[in-house]
Amino acid sequence: MRITVVRAVIVLTLAALLAACGGAGGQVAATVNGEQIERDLLQRMVRAQLATQGVDPQDLEAGERAERVTPVQQQLLTALIQFELLEQLADDFDIEVDDDEVDAAFDEQVAQFGGEDAYLDETGMTEEEFRNLVVATQVRIEGLIEHLTEDVGEQELRDAYEAQRETRFETRAVRHILVESEDEADDVVDQLEDGADFGELAGEVSEDPGSAPHGGEYDHQPRGQYVEAFDEAVWESEIGELVGPVETEFGFHVIEVTDEESAEFEDVRDELEQELTGGEAQQSFQAMVEQAFAEADIEVDSAYGRWDTTQGQVVDVERLEPEQFDEQDGIPQELLDQFPDGEIPEELLEQFEEFEQELEQQGGAGTP
Repeated sequence: MRITVVRAVIVLTLAALLAACGGAGGQVAATVNGEQIERDLLQRMVRAQLATQGVDPQDLEAGERAERVTPVQQQLLTALIQFELLEQLADDFDIEVDDDEVDAAFDEQVAQFGGEDAYLDETGMTEEEFRNLVVATQVRIEGLIEHLTEDVGEQELRDAYEAQRETRFETRAVRHILVESEDEADDVVDQLEDGADFGELAGEVSEDPGSAPHGGEYDHQPRGQYVEAFDEAVWESEIGELVGPVETEFGFHVIEVTDEESAEFEDVRDELEQELTGGEAQQSFQAMVEQAFAEADIEVDSAYGRWDTTQGQVVDVERLEPEQFDEQDGIPQELLDQFPDGEIPEELLEQFEEFEQELEQQGGAGTP
């Protein structure tokens, strides 16, 4: 049976009454696996965030208030839910928050805000809340990622080094002189072979504004950093060998490789280890968090929206059309769903009847 349009209006009105009288959480904005997130903290954070935008909710009309305030409430409540869940995850893995790490991270965060007064004003949090939520969460994430990091074997590290040695860990420094024509390049070669100073000549005739003031020099670079013809000339020549003319889209080059360096395995071992373990740990951490959100029991006060498991955030409550409502013994299913045990407070039933009677008396009974 379809519910009347009037009754749909009544249901939405009662939903607001439920939130106002505490039936949808009272002073609790949300719960995460039974742990409460207080409404007062969320409200302070929302006011502070809006203040940074020059917005005072009291100055907004009802429609504008919903448009400006609701997204901020949902974003910040989502963050608080994430903070709480990450704390629970850290506890599950016995990740302890070291006070020294928190102190260091706290000082860094405060500095980024521009001082203690600034972060208090912008977040709406007390110092204790800021430390325990924002800062401690940062430390917990680092601890969880470190926990998920698996050891990499020595041979695996050496294999990674050999695979990248030529393309990444070998570098060459070069200098060149760029001119417009091949004849000019031939003339440059002749002058250099006759004993001209490479740096001075580059400063006089090279048309490369980036290197000419520096004697035509480019610092150490690995393979593949220059245009193809230039790069091939650099890596196929001997150190000190004069090469050219080499034509590229920029003109004609006379090139000399001045130095070569090759990083040894021990010099880059720690860097490789961090890369190999860090990437896998990040992926494992992301998967773990996604699973935790999917399995968590998260309840959001309907005054702020609802928790969307797929998106992992607080979103708007879906407003049902009149055709979507059902009823049981004259009581809308939407109202029954608020009380799955069937014990609907008497005062709410009385209010429901009063609203229905009042609207029907005003001629708004609608069509079945």
